[in-house]
Amino acid sequence: MKTILHLTGMHSLKYGGVERYLLELAKLARLKGYRTVLQYESHPHSAAYLHELESAGCDLAIASIGSSCISSVPRTVDLIKSIKPEIIQTHFVRGYVHLLLPLLARCFGVKQLLAMIHGFQEPTRAWRRIPLNRYSRVIGVSKGVTKSLRAIGIIPEIVSTHYLGLFGERVRSETERDKYRNEFGIPRSAVVLACIAFDSQLKGVDILLEAIAGLSETHQNLHLLIVGINPLASQFPSDATNLGIGKRTHWAGIRA
Repeated sequence: MKTILHLTGMHSLKYGGVERYLLELAKLARLKGYRTVLQYESHPHSAAYLHELESAGCDLAIASIGSSCISSVPRTVDLIKSIKPEIIQTHFVRGYVHLLLPLLARCFGVKQLLAMIHGFQEPTRAWRRIPLNRYSRVIGVSKGVTKSLRAIGIIPEIVSTHYLGLFGERVRSETERDKYRNEFGIPRSAVVLACIAFDSQLKGVDILLEAIAGLSETHQNLHLLIVGINPLASQFPSDATNLGIGKRTHWAGIRA
């Protein structure tokens, strides 16, 4: 069976959006006759995620290649040699691996090399165009990312946009609605905006808090629910309090 290797460069600490995307991609690949191998820096934490990966026939390869350290290169070589993939797709690899991967792929007979660029900070360094222009396809997860890719000189013909989206059944449930409003003390009549993000300035949570504060006088019934940030280890809850919206900002923490 032909193999697709995803070099994630990630530590998977939860069952989040990228995990769901990779799982669904593995399911579709299997239908087309491809086996999927996911490289992670360490063993994923979520038992539910691991169970679904196994059910989808997806294999794991635990190897530390996501850093800029030169020792990441021989680990990557060993991984490619042992798995012998037809296709490699990268996500968060950096440094020497990112720079040398087009050469490694050619040396080991990889037919397609894809780079998925997940955020604005990744393509902004102009030197990244050197290896990226040797990929088969460079994929931005938003129009903003693809615009920045073109701006640093990536060949237009190999750039495309692919939204990750949400997967699975989505069914409105009054029971679930009441359950979570009760958990966080949100009035039933309140208008709730939800944000899913990890704790990073990159995600713009500070901008969101400022926007909610700016709406507070005209939209006093507006509440904000934030998932993915540990309120005990983050500055953002203090920021919300200082902006006067602490009582209307609710922190769900890190959860599947």
